[in-house]
Amino acid sequence: MLVNLTPHPIKIIAHGGEIEVQPSGILVRLKPHEEIIGGIEATDGKGKILIPVEKVEYKGITFLKDGKEIPQEEAIENIRKGVDTAEAVYVIVPQLVSPVAEELAKLLAPAFILAPNTNKAIRDEKGRVVGVKSLILLAKT
Repeated sequence: MLVNLTPHPIKIIAHGGEIEVQPSGILVRLKPHEEIIGGIEATDGKGKILIPVEKVEYKGITFLKDGKEIPQEEAIENIRKGVDTAEAVYVIVPQLVSPVAEELAKLLAPAFILAPNTNKAIRDEKGRVVGVKSLILLAKT
């Protein structure tokens, strides 16, 4: 069973046909740690503003439901609800690279963490992704 931890439906078009995996309602995001390290002055001809410059490091993951951060335990419970964990495969956005995928795999063990392979995406005339032909393995436990 595919569990979609992204905000969008994922359409997979493969050899045997196509399926669309709806979002589970739980999103996985990188957890940012932000620190203001300075600023720059900018003007648009009408006035000046000071734009903060921040250093951002991503440490770990956070879970969102209905746009709000939720505790890890609640997220795991929601993700696993109605899912045979021995058969589950979790799909996240490709930007959540290996360290985050590894952490998520440990939390959801046993787990395969996959992402849509947008390198080989099927795109419409405006270049928007309408489906993918495969998934990328990011981590497994």
